[in-house]
Amino acid sequence: MGTRSPLLAVENVAGSPRPAPSARTPELLRLVAFERSLATGPLERLERSTEEWSDERAHAALDLDPDLREIAVLRTCHRLEVYAVVAAPGAIARIEALLPRPRAGWRRWDGVGAVGHVYRVAGGLESLAVGEREVQTQVRRAGGRVVSRLPTGGLGPIFAGAADAAAEIGSRSDSGGSIAKVGAARMLEEVGPPFPRVVVAGSGIVGRQVAEALAPSAHVTILHRSHPPEEAFLRATGARAAPLSRLAEELALADGLVTALKSAGRLVGVPELVHRDPSRPLVVVDLGLPRNVDPGVSVGRPIRRIDLEQLRSSVRPPGADQAARELDAAADRAYSAFRRAALEPFVAELWREAERLRVSEIARAERYLETLQPKERASVEKLTERLVRRILAGPTERLRALSVAEEESTVRELALRLFAPPAPGP
Repeated sequence: MGTRSPLLAVENVAGSPRPAPSARTPELLRLVAFERSLATGPLERLERSTEEWSDERAHAALDLDPDLREIAVLRTCHRLEVYAVVAAPGAIARIEALLPRPRAGWRRWDGVGAVGHVYRVAGGLESLAVGEREVQTQVRRAGGRVVSRLPTGGLGPIFAGAADAAAEIGSRSDSGGSIAKVGAARMLEEVGPPFPRVVVAGSGIVGRQVAEALAPSAHVTILHRSHPPEEAFLRATGARAAPLSRLAEELALADGLVTALKSAGRLVGVPELVHRDPSRPLVVVDLGLPRNVDPGVSVGRPIRRIDLEQLRSSVRPPGADQAARELDAAADRAYSAFRRAALEPFVAELWREAERLRVSEIARAERYLETLQPKERASVEKLTERLVRRILAGPTERLRALSVAEEESTVRELALRLFAPPAPGP
């Protein structure tokens, strides 16, 4: 992908002036994304951002900013990303002002870079466990929650296309992994005795995957909030189930704890260790964001805490490089489709203005045309229509064919501004 590396520091731009939109100014739609993840900063900063962000910000921004056309938020186990389609550069500054502080640690992706990034995220190439496939569901879900005022969606098809491409490419490669497997493997590396007692807090997708990965080598108890796992799952894994309310009792004799609960906040603190021998070692693998385990529990206790930041894998599985090339190519096609769709409202307005001028000039020449016979009048109409089409057809197609290269993007923007229909008079 030609220009996939504009990773720019985000500055504090709160209070940027918002221009009054002109009814006839062409909408030069731009796509931008802001990423905060473990790749851009420490876990503590990401954790604070996920706690501070609320989707109401996105809805309010779309309601109040006439230059913001779409906004979407992508959350995974270790990232918070905000995507937007804007009709004026000033709207980008106003989105930046919405991002949780500090401004440092936000990475910006523009245009083709933003599309390429979400395709790589969907393909698991930006995951803690490179090649994981669960993220496809999260990308697809984010695409379904796009807040938009566009007549046809821009971000929705991009997110859906990223998930589809990742699923297709992943099915042809052996690059699959998961944070659950990474966490389970780390637990077995760290915990002491053969067949340790491991408590898994959370019976969702990740919790069940952790239990499955641990089952051949550990005695597993899986804790659930409301409904226990299916009997077939418990029989297949040999795990036992218990309600989450029994966490303190289950921790009393456990050798390890894996937490995999979404939006649970601090699940494990000092009170949950009340039944436990304070000299007994415990290995904790915390897969939550925000973290499920209070960092203070290890103070003065033989507790080894491992969180998402310590689980990042640098190992690229076989097939990852080929998957990356295929995802980049698919992202290029998706961005080209977005650009074409973004250009069409302007093209349509340009042709409508040309037709308005043609009709206006015909009306001005009415006194010279009123003596024409109907067939002659029709010939004049066809001649002027044909002239308009011949004049606009070539430049329109060349405009549509411009690539995403920087110099051609500049040509495109200049052309749009040059041929923009004039603003209406007072």
